[in-house]
Amino acid sequence: MESDAAMKPDYLLLQLRCVMARINPVPWVAISLCATGLACAGLWIPHLRQELAERRDELEKMEQLNRAAPHVQVPVLSQNELRAQKFYDNLGRRDYAEQQLKAMFAIAAKKNLMLNEGEYKSGEDRNSGIVAYQIQLPVSGPYPAIREFCEEVLVTIPFASLDQISFKREMISKNNLEATLRFTLYLDGGVKAVQP
Repeated sequence: MESDAAMKPDYLLLQLRCVMARINPVPWVAISLCATGLACAGLWIPHLRQELAERRDELEKMEQLNRAAPHVQVPVLSQNELRAQKFYDNLGRRDYAEQQLKAMFAIAAKKNLMLNEGEYKSGEDRNSGIVAYQIQLPVSGPYPAIREFCEEVLVTIPFASLDQISFKREMISKNNLEATLRFTLYLDGGVKAVQP
C-alpha cells in the first residue's frame, strides 16, 4: 500500500509531464497574457473615465472664464517691425551717455593710452528718434594698445561704432603713434518709431 501511495505522486507528475510535452505552450502563454491585459484594462478603464470627466470639467470652466474675460487683441508685428524693435531695444540710453564716456576713458587708462581732450557733438534724427553722439578723441600710444582700446570699447558699448581712425607717426624710430578716433554712440532719444 505504501508503494501505491508513493507511486501515485510520481505517476501524476509523469502524466503532467506527458500532457505538457504534447501541448504547445506558446498559445497558452499568449492567452494568459491577453487575459491579464483584459483584467488590467478592466480595472484601469474606470480610473481613466473619471480622469477624462475631470479634464472635461476643467476645460468647461476655462472656456466659461475665457468667454467672460474681455478680449484683448495682441498686435502682431511684421518681420521688419520686429527687426526695428530689436534695433531700438539695443540702443543706449541718452541719459547715460556720460557713463559711456567714463567707460571709454577707463578703458584707455587700462591700456596705458593718453587721451587728450576730445570733441563732442550730438545730432538727433527726428523721424527715428535716434541721437547720434559723436566723439572725436586724440590718442597717443603704441599701435597694439590703440587697437585693443578700439576693440574693447566696441565690445563694452555695443551701440557704439568706430567711424574713423587716422594715425600719425612723427618719426619711424618712435614706438608711439598719434591717432584720432571718431566713435559714434547711438542713443535712444525717447521717440519710438515702431508702434505695435
